[in-house]
Amino acid sequence: MSPFEHALPIWHPAASEPNHYVEFCFTVPVRDSASCRMYLHVNTTYALYINGNLADCGSYGDFPEAPVYDTLSLEDFVAPGDNAFRLQAYYQGEDSFTVIDYPPSALFSIWEKDAAFGEDGPLRSLLFSGPGIPVRRLPRYAGDVPRITPQLSFTFHYDARGPEGGLVPAVCAPHRVPEMSAFIPRPIRKLTLLPPLPSHPVLAGSVVPPAASKEDGSSGQPGMPSASSLPIQPSLSPAEQMQLSSRSLHAVTMREGMRTLPDSTGISLSCNDLILDLGSEMAGFFLLDMEVSAPTRIYVGWGEHLDDGFVRTAVGGRCFTSVLTLPAGRTRFLHPFKRIAGRYVELHIYPITSAEKISSVTKQISGEENNSDPSSGETPCDVKLYYAGLRPVYYPLQEVNLLKTENPKADRIYEVSLRTLLLCMHEHYEDCPWREQALYTMDSRNQMLMGYYAFEEYTFPAASLRLIALGLREDNYLELINPGKAPITIPSFTAIFLIQAGEYLTYSKDKQLLTELLPALRRIARGWVNRLDSTGLIPRETDLNYWNFYEWQTGLEGHSHPFPAEHGKNNQAGATGSRARAIEPANIYDAPLQGFVSLGLKAMAAIESALGYDDLSREWTRAEESIRAAFHETFFDPATGCYRSFFSEGRRAHLCELTQALALCADLVPYPLKDSVRRVLTCGLPAMEISEPLYPITLSHSIFKYEALMEDAATYGSFVFKDISRQYGFMLDQGATSFWETIDGGFAFEKAGSLCHGWSAVPIYIYLRYGADLKKEGTALLPAITGLGSISVQKKTAPGEYILGL
Repeated sequence: MSPFEHALPIWHPAASEPNHYVEFCFTVPVRDSASCRMYLHVNTTYALYINGNLADCGSYGDFPEAPVYDTLSLEDFVAPGDNAFRLQAYYQGEDSFTVIDYPPSALFSIWEKDAAFGEDGPLRSLLFSGPGIPVRRLPRYAGDVPRITPQLSFTFHYDARGPEGGLVPAVCAPHRVPEMSAFIPRPIRKLTLLPPLPSHPVLAGSVVPPAASKEDGSSGQPGMPSASSLPIQPSLSPAEQMQLSSRSLHAVTMREGMRTLPDSTGISLSCNDLILDLGSEMAGFFLLDMEVSAPTRIYVGWGEHLDDGFVRTAVGGRCFTSVLTLPAGRTRFLHPFKRIAGRYVELHIYPITSAEKISSVTKQISGEENNSDPSSGETPCDVKLYYAGLRPVYYPLQEVNLLKTENPKADRIYEVSLRTLLLCMHEHYEDCPWREQALYTMDSRNQMLMGYYAFEEYTFPAASLRLIALGLREDNYLELINPGKAPITIPSFTAIFLIQAGEYLTYSKDKQLLTELLPALRRIARGWVNRLDSTGLIPRETDLNYWNFYEWQTGLEGHSHPFPAEHGKNNQAGATGSRARAIEPANIYDAPLQGFVSLGLKAMAAIESALGYDDLSREWTRAEESIRAAFHETFFDPATGCYRSFFSEGRRAHLCELTQALALCADLVPYPLKDSVRRVLTCGLPAMEISEPLYPITLSHSIFKYEALMEDAATYGSFVFKDISRQYGFMLDQGATSFWETIDGGFAFEKAGSLCHGWSAVPIYIYLRYGADLKKEGTALLPAITGLGSISVQKKTAPGEYILGL
């Protein structure tokens, strides 16, 4: 039986534009509440309320040709008799790094056991979606709002004063999947939604928005201007209004009556700027519970640090801000449609003048409302705050391996690495929960490998591998992110997919999934073989729609020319339009690309051999040997004793640790030179007159450096463990509760660096493989080398709340 038998995808008859919300309202008579379940697919996502309670939320990111449905057990929310259902559905309406756009639709059915047939009887349908089910728009959500980031798409603005919208009959949605058999069940568990996280007021005071600053003739003294004075400059986004405001903040003391939230009695605020600390990096849904004596507008900013003295809400056009408009009285608002992440929440609170008409948040933000003088002397309204912060959500892993050593710093590094991994796992692996929430191959390769040791769980990585494979393009490269769309892709990341597929097989022994992915894997491998030219190597892509990125390091980030002296006028805006990128001349060969492809082809040969396809295994091996035969002569620089990163027409350029590490890991270095190249990774360039730098490897790719050195663990193992202690200890000393995108923290990428990045959980792998030898690979090192002393690994069940420190 199909779970959607007789059901049809439906939507509001007059709603198709991007970024809108609708609500289906219906009553369901239930007999057997214990067996009641709902099957549900919504594009883009949903929140289900039953009898006024949030029952579940969150669609699985999917592809239009392979839509995914949820199966929800309703027994905790329904009762015998009539039950009121409100299915709120959100449609993003544009491609992003987490969403592939296709027409809006809601498809659902509700079933229970048929008591007439006994306990083992079939299910009977209570309701199925179809034309005529009442639906309304949710006009309290504004449609024309800024994007949090290009990767995450829209933020939200909510006016709780507005009408709820009138009900109309739903119509059939323009759904593009005619066959119900195309729908597949969610391949992983639903996320766990926790109660509100404790939030601690840490800074409070007054704020003057840009509209009331000295530039417009006012005194510029701290005060409480009205919301109707905003904005004086319509071009400012809400995030910029928060970022550019003039603040007078002080540390909160107990004498002010500030208590940890949530607080059932509420905190009476005498300030209009309040910053709350969630205690550590978290990801979840924003929740506000506030009582005001008059209509009030709340600007909500979120971020990972207070490096600016306040929450950094605007970074290079990004908008980590939402706007809420509240009526007089108490309002409890939860936004369950898009996760936000960070450690700090900042509230700017402005009363709305009596002269201001009730209108949409959008008009106010765009400057269309009648602005009044902020120095009019209006008395601020009374504000009582019961809660502001997050309801955390996380993926419910079954078990986690907990490491205990005699080295307290190592134990803390391991614990924070676990937090970093879990904070970057929701519907799929995420690069970071704050800025992108996107599934990349490079990031997820690290996350999967660390997870094999930390969690010994294979369902989650299998689901992400399937998503990635669905993004295979006609040019045999993968989409940059999946599911999602980007104007560019990174060739080296496609090679990394072969590596992570091979590692999945090694650790899971799951041949069934690899057989399923084999057509995509072969297309990718064939694409690389077809790109080999007469040199035996693969030239770099020259079209600007390809991003020749390797890591976030000078010369390797894909935005600078491999041969700077020839850069000249060959520079223009790239396909993303966000950074200048070099027009690529032909016949440049990148050593990192050869290393990644070589590792990928090795993995592909191992996959084919494990599945019994020895002829194809040998073909991929021959292609890899072609690269190996040409690599040393092409890239080795005798003057430095190591490998240059780029080669073109007899010239070599750029020195970095990543190139040395990949050459060693891919076995591209002749045996007599291996030790000298390893020494370069620990001591830098040999003692000779070399004026140029050897660029160090970054956190994301440090695993290649560590693996290259661990090939001679007796000599270099101590260096690896000390290097982890140095780099990750530095982040801990800076107060890190999750590990950063790069060692520069929040100041990286023009102040847009993430403080939680899944690719940086590398210590888990090193500690459990080479310290504890968890999987009995014969790799355990003596405590004198690791510096960890005696080691124990214990399993903990239901680990999510433990890892998050809740």
